[in-house]
Amino acid sequence: MADIFTSENLIFLIQGAGVSLLLAFGSVAIGCLIGILLAAAKLSHSKVLNFIANVYVELFRGTPMLLQILFFFLGVPVLFQRITGTRMTANPYIVGLLALSFNSGAYQTELIRAGIQGVDKGQWEACATLGISYRTMMKEIILPQAFRHIIPPMVSEFITLIKDSSLISNIGALELLYRSQILGARYYDYLDPLILAGVLYLIMTVIFQRNWKGSLPKVTKIKVEHLNKTFSTLKALKDVSLEIDDGDIVCLIGPSGSGKSTLCRCIHGLETPDSGSIYLDDVLMNPADKNLYAAQRKKMGFVFQHFNLFANKTVLENCMLAPMTVLGKSETEAKQTAMEYLKKVGMEAKADSYPSKLSGGQQQRAAIARALCMNPEVMLFDEPTSALDPEMIKEVLEVMRDLGNQGMTMLVVTHEMGFARKVGNKVIFLDNGEIIEQNTSEAFFSNPRTDRAKDFLSKVLYD
Repeated sequence: MADIFTSENLIFLIQGAGVSLLLAFGSVAIGCLIGILLAAAKLSHSKVLNFIANVYVELFRGTPMLLQILFFFLGVPVLFQRITGTRMTANPYIVGLLALSFNSGAYQTELIRAGIQGVDKGQWEACATLGISYRTMMKEIILPQAFRHIIPPMVSEFITLIKDSSLISNIGALELLYRSQILGARYYDYLDPLILAGVLYLIMTVIFQRNWKGSLPKVTKIKVEHLNKTFSTLKALKDVSLEIDDGDIVCLIGPSGSGKSTLCRCIHGLETPDSGSIYLDDVLMNPADKNLYAAQRKKMGFVFQHFNLFANKTVLENCMLAPMTVLGKSETEAKQTAMEYLKKVGMEAKADSYPSKLSGGQQQRAAIARALCMNPEVMLFDEPTSALDPEMIKEVLEVMRDLGNQGMTMLVVTHEMGFARKVGNKVIFLDNGEIIEQNTSEAFFSNPRTDRAKDFLSKVLYD
């Protein structure tokens, strides 16, 4: 067993990691070129180009990558022989690069298209008034601005491709995973080589994730610009703008009727603002772009004030329904995920109970687990404790605190000042639909800047 840990074997695996990196670099670069072309086709006025681009995207996003790899490696040579009568041998490295590139191109198409559409309309109009040609406009103005928004999710795509390159092992390419299998067969011990391969994959992804994030322009998780919302004659939101960074725990506080819940619901799309813009990962959330908008909303979990668990489903069924019907998970996988999150919120013993048999605190914890089962990147809480008995509040707040400690980005509408002060890292104070003050939690509670905030705190805080 000790023979596995020789310098020769480590070099053998590190060389495989180099092959994985080259495949990832090459495929993300080629995929970007494909994405630019297809994004232009989808944004064009040509129905033919639109159709071709849509078919391509749906085809490569809707079929497993392993199937695509095997098709190019095994199917294309057969097709070539049938057409030409000449036998062709596929190179696993070239096939792997092309398969990863074509698949990545489908995903990057949507990223690039959304990035282009997210460029302010005034930029296009300014180019038009100056007589700048479409080609020059795209090259000099639109694409550079679009890529500022696109680069962060493209970095995530690159990191995903590092891991997905392991699929090329199925066609004999000597990348990292295949080399670990070779060592396992050589020494009749698969455990240690696979652990070493896992460590190398982890090192690669962590290094690129951390270093690239530090070298990129700062990108917020959620950005709201000049949001307005009116209900009949009531102006619920008035020119609201804010930013939430990745990992932030932002607490929206203020008197009842100040617009906190409306803002939270607008961000998720439960309410449609009259004007203004909302961005997720610096990509515009545009309801007119139904596919992208739906994908963006899936990244945000929502926990309601009154729980809104499905009354005719058990707790477990509540947690399994969306992962199966929306994410396409198998029943076994959905159940495993559901039990994992129910355990995390202390509700695994109530998995087979119906909501009517649960206390308010138990229902809210089940609702949090249901939202987490969709693997969200952001959690939105709309007064999650206001409908609870005082004795139930602590158990829900502890679950939320634990989520925050694990790095979950959270926006919390709350009247719990203790939670906002101790757990939140940022506070936004609203009144009459306007943001009166926003600051770090410590600064807001210790030294509020505005008279309205001082007056509010004097009424809700007790010495």
